[in-house]
Amino acid sequence: MLPEVGLEGALHAGEKLRQEITGLQFEPQSADPFSVTVSIGVASTSHGDYEDGQAVVKDADMALYRVKKSGKNRVESNTD
Repeated sequence: MLPEVGLEGALHAGEKLRQEITGLQFEPQSADPFSVTVSIGVASTSHGDYEDGQAVVKDADMALYRVKKSGKNRVESNTD
């Protein structure tokens, strides 16, 4: 949740978070080093007419599932 942030700002914040997570290298003592990726779905009340907070979350969730189906490790909104 990013109050007072429009869609473009939320996409930018999501991308920055995605890059930070992707850049991490995990080095557990009992296993080989590894990294992870993350997919992020974004929704914004400035780009949608939502009845309530649950509808915004549902829209972001739909964007997340679309990202996962189209290649993962990306950030998208449901309006892309």
